[in-house]
Amino acid sequence: MRRAFYFAAWKSSKTMKEVEEFYTELSRRELLLPKNAEVVLAPAYIYFDVSRDKMPRPLQLGSQDVCESDGSGQMGEISAIRLKEFGVKYCMIGNLEKRNKGETAKQINKKILTLINNDIVPVLCVGENLAEYEANMTKETLAQQIRDALIGVDNPDNIIICYRPAWTIGTGYNATPDFVNIVAKSIRQTVITMKDNARAGSFPVLYGGGVSKANVADYMMQSDIDGVFFVASAINIDEFCGVINGPDEPKV
Repeated sequence: MRRAFYFAAWKSSKTMKEVEEFYTELSRRELLLPKNAEVVLAPAYIYFDVSRDKMPRPLQLGSQDVCESDGSGQMGEISAIRLKEFGVKYCMIGNLEKRNKGETAKQINKKILTLINNDIVPVLCVGENLAEYEANMTKETLAQQIRDALIGVDNPDNIIICYRPAWTIGTGYNATPDFVNIVAKSIRQTVITMKDNARAGSFPVLYGGGVSKANVADYMMQSDIDGVFFVASAINIDEFCGVINGPDEPKV
């Protein structure tokens, strides 16, 4: 059975005081997780220390990105070795922001291989733009992104794929749960075909695009959606807990 995942990222939101207050309040609340579910929170790098010390269970520390080269890394970036030292278990790759700034498929592939070599699970983000969506090129676009990213990845169980359609980010538009479920099935089939192995489709597929406590249940009830990625709803403690616990999550 595939695991359920909730992956939250703060980008550069919150001050140190706000991060500490968030963890303190979260420790007072109960996250009603299904069996084997995981919650990952990726703060800015400068908050890794406080997160490692104060992040309550069952949260896992995640990273928003990684340097493509190992060892000392590159100026202004962080290497997989350093992430591993902090106890990071999951790391996002292929963010829309990075792709828009020129990150190539080759760079994404190198990051994934580096993470796997350091026992960190890559969370590969894929998604089409509005023109591709309107031209019914979603499946084709995502398949190419996945094939390019997973070159040299022998065991797809070591990855997570997150569908983040560019046309939903910051626009107020959401992909419907039915549509996302179709896309999730297509993502899984792409990997199965690529690896010529039916078992290759056992990895989790997430959806990230305007997820909130008001709509998360509609996505999580779909057969091929295993979890969600959320940013705006991760900042407020009530929204954060509501995404995980559902719209009727009680305030404390």
